[in-house]
Amino acid sequence: MLNETRLLLEGYGLPDPERLTLVLAAVGSGADGYLIPGEDGAGLVMVLDYPARSERLARAAVHQYAHAVALSGPSPIPAGWAEAFAIWTGIRRTGYPTQSDMKILEYRRDHLHEGLDSRDLELSAGNALWFLYLDEAFGPESVRLTLEELRREAANDALDLGVRRAAGYSFREAFRDFHLWSVLTGTRSTGQHLRFAHVLSEPLFASSAESYPALSVHADPPVASTGATQVLLLGDGAETGGLVIRFEGEWNADWDADVLLVRKDGVMHRVPIVLAADGRGETTLPLAGMHEAVLLIRNLNPRSSADQHYTWAAHRETAYPFELSSLEAQPANQGPAGILIAWETESEQDLVGFNILRVLESGGGPVRINPIRVPAIGDPASATSYQYMDRNAEPGRTYIYRLEGITGDGLSIRTGAVTAAMP
Repeated sequence: MLNETRLLLEGYGLPDPERLTLVLAAVGSGADGYLIPGEDGAGLVMVLDYPARSERLARAAVHQYAHAVALSGPSPIPAGWAEAFAIWTGIRRTGYPTQSDMKILEYRRDHLHEGLDSRDLELSAGNALWFLYLDEAFGPESVRLTLEELRREAANDALDLGVRRAAGYSFREAFRDFHLWSVLTGTRSTGQHLRFAHVLSEPLFASSAESYPALSVHADPPVASTGATQVLLLGDGAETGGLVIRFEGEWNADWDADVLLVRKDGVMHRVPIVLAADGRGETTLPLAGMHEAVLLIRNLNPRSSADQHYTWAAHRETAYPFELSSLEAQPANQGPAGILIAWETESEQDLVGFNILRVLESGGGPVRINPIRVPAIGDPASATSYQYMDRNAEPGRTYIYRLEGITGDGLSIRTGAVTAAMP
């Protein structure tokens, strides 16, 4: 069992604890094991509960050996991060968390607003979730490098240096992905990350809204440095217009924010919110087909220990991203044969172009007939007309056409349909 434990940890290039003595004894008090200093303070004694089932005993050995590794070397890993590392090793050994591990991970996820560098030991133990993210995203080498940095740097600096050395990412980039991973658990799991995400409970939200306008002024729990939180905005059944989401954080924090748009068909889009130096920004999402939008908020200020408040607001924009006043399709009455699609918008905003989608009336899937987008040239205040000739329409066929508007964030919204028959 100890040989298996040594291979597990030494395979990551971690220091080997010297003079580690193993004692099997009835520990009692519900504990599976613990470490104590050896005689005269030399070495460590690892006491494991015995008798115990072999799997439980092996897991306890892995956990305590990880603690011994954390204490070895020129300087020990901080206690909270050492416990997180010990939990990670146990999960990695078997590939799944115990029920006790699950509670610790869920508690950490649901209190992520308190920051990764929390002094709360229970929250710190849950930072095993950060190690699980690093392992799956960049491999176990990223965990080793982060532990190496934790021995000699403050936690905020160590987290940044560890991920930079492992993958060339900044902590800002990695934490953005980690935050998304923590939300995509339970029924929101995509099956593409955190292999047991689907068995975790549903994430908690700082607040939510299901009708608009909605506003929260410093009403949600504040966010600590290296902390994150999320707000749930549910679709209200509207099939036209857009949802404007505004964010404003207190000025003395380093905020980062984006929105996870989930459509009714399950397709997800991540939409950034560009924040100004004063912590303000907004984005607009098409309401058509929207199931929910999750506002993801992060405080990345590594120096300020004070928790920071924020404000969010959401309201409808009826004309987003365009108002369509007419859409027609009919066979061309002059020139080359084809079907002429013509449309007019009353207003446009944040619109980069149109696609024309065609489907046979007799059935089949939609086909985009324009090789490149039709550029949007309108503005919010005036009407604009467009035309496009479908020269590939076949004689004797009846087609259904609809428009697809593309926003600056790459999101799409489709119009109603018109029908035309090719003679």
